Parts: sequence; C-alpha cells; structure tokens
Amino acid sequence: MTRSQDNPKDRVPFRSPIRDLFRSIQIAGLVGLTTIAAHAQAPSATTPPTPATPVIQPATPPQPSSPPQTTYRLETDISMRAIPIDVRFSGARVVIFGSASQMGPPPVNAGPINVVAIIQGAPAHLTVRRKTNAWGVWLNTRSVEFEQAPRYYAVVSTRPLEAVAKTSVLAEYGIGFEHVPISTTLNQAIGLGPIQLSEFRDAAIQLGIANKQYVRLDGGLTFVGKSLFRGQIDLPATVPVGQLDVSVFLFRGGEVVARHENRVTVARQGFEHFVYEFAHRQSLLYGLVTVALATLIGATASVLIQLRRGG
Repeated sequence: MTRSQDNPKDRVPFRSPIRDLFRSIQIAGLVGLTTIAAHAQAPSATTPPTPATPVIQPATPPQPSSPPQTTYRLETDISMRAIPIDVRFSGARVVIFGSASQMGPPPVNAGPINVVAIIQGAPAHLTVRRKTNAWGVWLNTRSVEFEQAPRYYAVVSTRPLEAVAKTSVLAEYGIGFEHVPISTTLNQAIGLGPIQLSEFRDAAIQLGIANKQYVRLDGGLTFVGKSLFRGQIDLPATVPVGQLDVSVFLFRGGEVVARHENRVTVARQGFEHFVYEFAHRQSLLYGLVTVALATLIGATASVLIQLRRGG
C-alpha cells in the first residue's frame, strides 16, 4: 500500500474556542486602557481653564516737583583798562557798564535788584597825626600809622547803601566808608582804646575825602532799560599809580547774588616815567645829577644877573 504524504500548506490549523475568547478579552482590555490614557492626557472640552489671578501693585503717590531754581548772571566792563599819566594828566573818567539778567521766577518778596561798584587801589601805609593847641602853638601830640589803607576808594551804587543791604552784609564785602579795610599794627594800637582808634580811622577817611581819594556816589549807577546799567567815576589827578580793582556786586533781597571783577592799570608815561624810574633805580646818581643841575642853574642865574648889572 502506498502511504500518501500530506502537504503542510493544505493543513487546517486547529482553533480552540477557549483560546479565541481569552485573546478577545485581552484585546478589549488593551483598547480600554488606551482610551482611558488618552482621555487623561487630553484637556476636557467642557471644563474651562482656570483664569490667572492678576497681581495688583499698590499705586505709588506722585512725588512733588521741586520749584525751579532762580539764578542770576552779571556781566560788566569798563571804558578803559589803562590810564597813562604824563605831565599833562589832570584826571580821567572811567565808565562802568554791564547787564544783570535773571533766569527763573523771582523769589517771593525778593525786592528790587541793585548794583554796587567799588574801585579800590592797592593798600599802603598811612600815618594820621593828632595836633593839639598848647599855649597857642599846634603840636603833634599823637600819631597812628595804619599798615593797610587803600590809597584810593570809591563806591558807586544804584541806591543808598543803607537801602541796598544790611550793615552785616556790607561789612562782609567791605562796602562803604564804615567798612573800608583799614588795619593798624599791634604796636600802634597799644595804649589806645577802641574809641580813640575809631577816631583816628575816621580822620584817615576824612583826609581821603578831602583829597578826593575817597568817593561815595549814591545813585551814580542807573539802569538803562530792564537789565542794562551804566555809571561813571571821575579819577582825580592825584590818583595813585598802580592797579585799581573794580568789583561790581549784584544785590537781590539784601544779599549778594552775583559778582564780577575788572581791573584798571594806572601807569606813568613819557618824561615823567623816565624821571620816576631813574630816581628809584639809580637813586645815588639821581641825587648827584640833581645837585649838579641845581648848581649849574644857580651859577647861570648869578652870571646873568651880574651881566645885567654891569651892562
């Protein structure tokens, strides 16, 4: 008998119902777990998102703005910066002019603006002597030598100084005859009380006024328009040679708010300058030449007189 062989492809696999049922349950379980995980990850369409709570910052109160500052500007100049002195010199006129401007609102109850100018020469030694009448003869009984006294002092202002500022402010800047910087040495002050020193100081100022070297002109400066001002001062023929400092002060409310400085140079020129330099640099030779000239002039005059008498 010939035994026929089965083809593996023709075989029908055996399927158990129980195995199929178990596999279906596994597949259903996996599908369920996948669905639950997807629902857990996806946001719910019906539940609205929780809105963010806004953070409320407390409002900062506005800082009060500081009031604008008031500043002042003073510009000044003089008509001449050099004054030549020769044999024909009889004085000079110096014109002071400038402008005073204000930036910002004026202070409350500040008062008007005033301008004060001081022309002051270099300090020098000054001796003041007191004379006493003794039996009809005037004798020098006491003298005080001031170490520092301006050889020239002039103050020019838009208003009287008493209406410009207080005495303490004027004294601080040396404005006015009462505050002229005059000082004495300790040796000269020994034996003199404050009243006596004040008397000698007043006498020194009066001598300067008499010689036109101490000058005060209230109202000598005037405003031309709103901010421009102008004034003048006449220097005498006896004005000292050297530097003259011109200080201009701007006052507002009794206080100095601006200041400007200028300078005038007084110098000798020509023959007078030559003689002055020769006398100070070659004093011995200058003395000999002076004696020789005096002798020559005297001898010439004597000869001329004799010739006239003989003729």
